[in-house]
Amino acid sequence: MFTENEYHTLLNKMALLGQAKTSYAKDTANGTISQNIGAKISELRIEIVLARSILLDFDKAILTNEDDVEHYLKSLRKALLQEIQNDKQIQI
Repeated sequence: MFTENEYHTLLNKMALLGQAKTSYAKDTANGTISQNIGAKISELRIEIVLARSILLDFDKAILTNEDDVEHYLKSLRKALLQEIQNDKQIQI
């Protein structure tokens, strides 16, 4: 069974691979093409966090009115933006 944790791990690995910069150079003397990877994958830093793992500064377990919803959304927005400012990506 493909679990959510496995998916999250694979997503992080794919994001790292997507950031590796690869360039190609053609050697006209012998007609070969060489590949140059500009950054080692171990040096790249992408972190993807699960949205539900982000802690909110919100003290209610149940939303009962419009004010509750507004306060919850404000807390959610603040927490999501904090993660983005910390150079993280968020899986929703």
